[in-house]
Amino acid sequence: MIFLKKKTGQSSIEFVLIAGVMFFVFIGMFVVIQGRMAGAYKTRLYNSLEGLGNLVSTEVRLAKSSQGDYSREFFLPEVIGGYNYSINIYDKTEVVITVEDFDYVVFLDYNVSGDIGKRWNLIKNDKGNVSITPLG
Repeated sequence: MIFLKKKTGQSSIEFVLIAGVMFFVFIGMFVVIQGRMAGAYKTRLYNSLEGLGNLVSTEVRLAKSSQGDYSREFFLPEVIGGYNYSINIYDKTEVVITVEDFDYVVFLDYNVSGDIGKRWNLIKNDKGNVSITPLG
């Protein structure tokens, strides 16, 4: 009888140990998968912001390199990659795009006056001075 009690107790301990190890394996897999998903989210967000920043930078370079008076309208989307964002020009030399708590900064090659917004913007080069005006 005593021998049977030891076997029952031993199998209970083995079951608890196996269940504990499986629990820790499951938690470890969950943490790894969550980390990879967070990395993919940040990569997708960064790529979306990079594309928008390149668009603005290209428009400024195009305006600055034009000869004579230059005027052009360009469009910035309401959302980018499914994310709502804000965009501003600071100190005439950088464009800051903010999504949630993430800031993406584009340093401009030339001084740009004015402001920038979502939707349509008008960029002008008037005697070497580049300015951007949101149209709506």
